[in-house]
Amino acid sequence: MADMPIGDAVKAMLGDLTQDEIAQAIGTTQPKISELAAGKNLTRTIEALDLIRRIEQATGRPPGATLAAAGYVEYPHDVGAMIAADPYLTDDQRDVLETAWERARARTRARRSKSPTRRRREPR
Repeated sequence: MADMPIGDAVKAMLGDLTQDEIAQAIGTTQPKISELAAGKNLTRTIEALDLIRRIEQATGRPPGATLAAAGYVEYPHDVGAMIAADPYLTDDQRDVLETAWERARARTRARRSKSPTRRRREPR
Protein backbone atom coordinates (compact mmCIF):
# COMPACT_ATOMS: atom_id res chain seq x y z
CA MET A 1 0.00 0.00 0.00
CA ALA A 2 1.30 3.46 -0.83
CA ASP A 3 2.13 6.06 1.74
CA MET A 4 -0.93 8.09 2.72
CA PRO A 5 -1.92 10.45 5.51
CA ILE A 6 -2.62 8.63 8.76
CA GLY A 7 -6.28 9.69 8.66
CA ASP A 8 -6.71 8.12 5.23
CA ALA A 9 -4.98 4.94 6.41
CA VAL A 10 -7.41 4.75 9.35
CA LYS A 11 -10.40 5.30 7.04
CA ALA A 12 -9.15 2.57 4.70
CA MET A 13 -8.75 0.21 7.64
CA LEU A 14 -12.36 0.76 8.73
CA GLY A 15 -13.69 -0.46 5.40
CA ASP A 16 -17.48 -0.77 5.58
CA LEU A 17 -17.64 -0.26 9.34
CA THR A 18 -19.09 2.99 10.59
CA GLN A 19 -17.20 5.10 13.10
CA ASP A 20 -19.93 4.31 15.65
CA GLU A 21 -19.55 0.56 15.08
CA ILE A 22 -15.78 0.59 15.51
CA ALA A 23 -16.01 2.93 18.51
CA GLN A 24 -18.37 0.51 20.24
CA ALA A 25 -16.23 -2.48 19.29
CA ILE A 26 -13.09 -1.01 20.85
CA GLY A 27 -14.70 0.82 23.77
CA THR A 28 -14.19 4.44 22.78
CA THR A 29 -16.33 7.25 21.39
CA GLN A 30 -17.24 8.11 17.81
CA PRO A 31 -15.75 11.63 18.12
CA LYS A 32 -12.34 10.09 18.98
CA ILE A 33 -12.55 7.86 15.89
CA SER A 34 -13.62 10.86 13.81
CA GLU A 35 -10.64 12.92 15.02
CA LEU A 36 -8.27 10.06 14.26
CA ALA A 37 -9.77 9.52 10.78
CA ALA A 38 -9.42 13.26 10.10
CA GLY A 39 -5.79 13.21 11.27
CA LYS A 40 -6.60 15.67 14.05
CA ASN A 41 -5.34 15.79 17.63
CA LEU A 42 -2.50 13.39 16.97
CA THR A 43 -0.48 15.28 19.55
CA ARG A 44 -1.80 12.78 22.05
CA THR A 45 0.40 10.17 20.46
CA ILE A 46 -0.02 7.40 23.02
CA GLU A 47 -3.80 7.63 22.86
CA ALA A 48 -3.77 7.74 19.04
CA LEU A 49 -1.45 4.72 18.81
CA ASP A 50 -3.60 2.81 21.29
CA LEU A 51 -6.74 3.56 19.25
CA ILE A 52 -5.00 2.48 16.04
CA ARG A 53 -3.83 -0.74 17.69
CA ARG A 54 -7.34 -1.48 18.95
CA ILE A 55 -8.91 -0.72 15.56
CA GLU A 56 -6.39 -3.03 13.85
CA GLN A 57 -7.23 -5.77 16.31
CA ALA A 58 -11.00 -5.27 15.91
CA THR A 59 -10.80 -5.28 12.11
CA GLY A 60 -8.45 -8.26 11.89
CA ARG A 61 -5.52 -6.23 10.54
CA PRO A 62 -1.99 -7.16 11.57
CA PRO A 63 -0.34 -4.93 14.16
CA GLY A 64 1.36 -1.97 12.53
CA ALA A 65 -0.48 -2.24 9.20
CA THR A 66 -1.99 1.24 9.50
CA LEU A 67 1.26 2.97 10.38
CA ALA A 68 2.96 1.09 7.55
CA ALA A 69 0.26 2.19 5.09
CA ALA A 70 0.81 5.78 6.21
CA GLY A 71 4.55 5.40 5.69
CA TYR A 72 5.54 5.84 9.33
CA VAL A 73 7.11 2.40 9.72
CA GLU A 74 8.45 -0.33 7.48
CA TYR A 75 6.21 -3.35 7.44
CA PRO A 76 7.69 -6.78 6.85
CA HIS A 77 6.44 -8.20 3.56
CA ASP A 78 7.97 -11.57 4.27
CA VAL A 79 5.62 -14.08 5.88
CA GLY A 80 8.38 -15.42 8.13
CA ALA A 81 9.16 -11.89 9.36
CA MET A 82 5.47 -11.23 10.01
CA ILE A 83 5.14 -14.41 12.03
CA ALA A 84 8.24 -13.55 14.04
CA ALA A 85 7.06 -9.95 14.63
CA ASP A 86 3.47 -10.72 15.68
CA PRO A 87 3.25 -9.91 19.40
CA TYR A 88 -0.07 -11.75 19.77
CA LEU A 89 1.30 -15.20 18.96
CA THR A 90 2.45 -17.58 21.64
CA ASP A 91 5.73 -19.41 21.11
CA ASP A 92 3.82 -22.61 20.30
CA GLN A 93 1.62 -20.82 17.74
CA ARG A 94 4.67 -19.18 16.20
CA ASP A 95 6.42 -22.59 15.91
CA VAL A 96 3.37 -24.15 14.22
CA LEU A 97 3.04 -21.30 11.73
CA GLU A 98 6.75 -21.21 10.93
CA THR A 99 6.77 -24.97 10.35
CA ALA A 100 3.69 -24.79 8.10
CA TRP A 101 5.20 -21.88 6.16
CA GLU A 102 8.51 -23.67 5.63
CA ARG A 103 6.71 -26.82 4.44
CA ALA A 104 4.63 -24.79 1.99
CA ARG A 105 7.76 -23.09 0.66
CA ALA A 106 9.50 -26.45 0.26
CA ARG A 107 6.52 -27.87 -1.69
CA THR A 108 6.49 -24.81 -3.94
CA ARG A 109 10.23 -25.05 -4.58
CA ALA A 110 9.90 -28.77 -5.40
CA ARG A 111 7.04 -28.11 -7.79
CA ARG A 112 8.94 -25.33 -9.53
CA SER A 113 12.07 -27.45 -9.90
CA LYS A 114 10.06 -30.15 -11.70
CA SER A 115 8.63 -27.66 -14.18
CA PRO A 116 11.54 -26.18 -16.20
CA THR A 117 9.23 -24.30 -18.58
CA ARG A 118 7.72 -22.25 -15.79
CA ARG A 119 9.21 -18.82 -15.35
CA ARG A 120 10.23 -17.94 -11.85
CA ARG A 121 8.60 -14.85 -10.39
CA GLU A 122 10.95 -12.15 -9.26
CA PRO A 123 10.65 -11.21 -5.58
CA ARG A 124 9.08 -7.85 -4.90
